[in-house]
Amino acid sequence: MTPRLDAAAPMFANPTSAPALPVQLEVWSNRPHLQQWFTALRRLHRSGEIRLRQQFGSAPVPDYEQHGAHLRDAEQVHCRCILGDGRRLYLDFHDSHEVCLSGMAWCDAYFKRSARAEDLKRYPKLRALGLNYPVHDDASDTLLLRRGLHFEPAQWRWHTAALLRLDRLFPDRFILPRLAQCEQAPEPGGYRTVLFQTRLWDPAEAPSADKAAAWARLNAYRIECVRRLRDALPEAFLGGIAPSAFARSQCEERLLCPPDAARRAAYMGLLRQRSIAVSTAGLHDSNGWKLAEYLAFGKPVLAEPPQHVIPGGFAAGRHYLGFDSADALVAQATRLLDDAAEADTMAAANHAYYRAHLHPDVLARRVLGLLDDDPQAETPSSASATSGCPRNSRGLAVLP
Repeated sequence: MTPRLDAAAPMFANPTSAPALPVQLEVWSNRPHLQQWFTALRRLHRSGEIRLRQQFGSAPVPDYEQHGAHLRDAEQVHCRCILGDGRRLYLDFHDSHEVCLSGMAWCDAYFKRSARAEDLKRYPKLRALGLNYPVHDDASDTLLLRRGLHFEPAQWRWHTAALLRLDRLFPDRFILPRLAQCEQAPEPGGYRTVLFQTRLWDPAEAPSADKAAAWARLNAYRIECVRRLRDALPEAFLGGIAPSAFARSQCEERLLCPPDAARRAAYMGLLRQRSIAVSTAGLHDSNGWKLAEYLAFGKPVLAEPPQHVIPGGFAAGRHYLGFDSADALVAQATRLLDDAAEADTMAAANHAYYRAHLHPDVLARRVLGLLDDDPQAETPSSASATSGCPRNSRGLAVLP
């Protein structure tokens, strides 16, 4: 297939004295996992820090040390960048920890969302990419339109509406998570509710028997967390299980959130409210999108200990209070509800972390080598400290 190249002139002058770095982005899908990176590159292109070209093609043939059914389309959330100075970067946004060996062989540096501490030691090229969530540029993005029409032509109306920014006119009917709508500074003194809105995964749709069992355990844990929070903190709890036929077969109706609340627009409204936010591990023990969203909204966080490295010194006690059971979750939630100063301090730390490490502009500058700091010198997250810890019934490291 002949590659298709798209380019657009920078919209703003380069804010630095350095010439714009040429970046060729090679993509083979337009999945939600990739939008954070696409947005980051687009914004640096607009600022004049890079000169971006995107190339459409077919996914390279993946190669893993151990092939599993859950990896059958993992490469659809990978992409590659070739920089003007000759460096080759491979980016892997998949939930699982497995490394694509063919991608590793191709690149000079392999940035992975779900990087384990032991794999960072094993593979010299491997880098921890950090937290991931779907976020789009505030400005109209013709490169997004071209990607959408190329990979998802049947959704041309949706992509045209995104280009015209119709989501700004009809927020209740159409929602595109744009950057300005996905970040918020903390407001001290008002964290009096606990937010946990989550979904269940039908094990019948799992790629393997092992994953089906893991999904069943994940579902049971999320249900128990919602039940305990609702029972222990009836006046403070917000959220519930997203309603579906499968969810109704697994838990009582009172644990489900209202159908309207499960819509993206309504969920974004919940995120804008001041609340203490709960994050459980995602599929394949990944750091879920919710954790990144909570930091972008400057919230105090209660989280299961991360199993994958989060760069930038993300740490227990400062950025989140950890829990490894539903009872521990309730205890930690009560602690922050009772200690406004600690909740305020954590919210401020998470907002600062977002601005310094997670904001798309900063993420892109770090990966592309446009920052002075060395990504390898960053303090690892508490995921490194869990490598020798005992495991709970779901196989996750428990707190010491």
